[in-house]
Amino acid sequence: MNPPHKMLPASGEKTARTKQSLRGRRTHPLFFSLLSIAGVLLAWEALSRLIHSPVLLPSPSAVVHAAIGLAFGSFQGVSLWDDIVISTVRVLLGYFIGLAIGLLLGLAMAMNRTIKALVDPLIEGLRPVPPLAWIPLLVIWFGIGEFPKVLLLVVTTVPIVSIATMGAVLGVQTDMAMAARSMGASGRQVMLHVVLPAALPGILTGARIATAAGWSSLVAVEMIAAERGLGWLIWQASSYLETSVVFVGMVCIAAIALSIDRLLRAMEAKLVPWKGKV
Repeated sequence: MNPPHKMLPASGEKTARTKQSLRGRRTHPLFFSLLSIAGVLLAWEALSRLIHSPVLLPSPSAVVHAAIGLAFGSFQGVSLWDDIVISTVRVLLGYFIGLAIGLLLGLAMAMNRTIKALVDPLIEGLRPVPPLAWIPLLVIWFGIGEFPKVLLLVVTTVPIVSIATMGAVLGVQTDMAMAARSMGASGRQVMLHVVLPAALPGILTGARIATAAGWSSLVAVEMIAAERGLGWLIWQASSYLETSVVFVGMVCIAAIALSIDRLLRAMEAKLVPWKGKV
């Protein structure tokens, strides 16, 4: 009796297996990220050795040494952890207040032409004014307390979020809303279940952009009108030519801002999993 013939895989199945094997061989993106960071650190170390001036460019090891010293000590009588907490609280408070106001204004302008005619010229007129230009006025009006710092972050965040929200809502295809209307959905249901989900990617993109702008404004105001915070730390360290401490402050700001951005990205992936997919 002849042995049974082996079943040959279909061409489609073979192609699928080939694609899976190729996917398995792909290098994880984290590898390239770590490779990029390692390349920057090596170039930084080489350049610092070439310049050989800790004031102009301290080495990465000197920055790490300064960070360890600040973590277990203080600079000008202020702990690094206090600076980190104070700046983080300030930026989050101003950011979330500005985010709430910007969302409400953006939705109102997108849904009501009268509100858009009233508010949009004000936002468009104030948007080109750099947030740093508000610092002297805020200091004159409110002093150097916490309120002007938070208010500056609100002024920075509101135009970005409101314009992004309005553009995202107005960019939703009208046939989607009309289709929901034809199926008996109310205006509230269309807004909650059709318009907002479709506009959410654009709104979250504006929210992410606002975080970077908020940090820039906070550091600037802390350099001028603050007695604590990462911006204050950077300014004081530069006055004493402690360049390694300046880099510590910059790295802390980058780490906190990156963490907030990662949280927003995770939220975006959870709320709009279809973004970027065909």
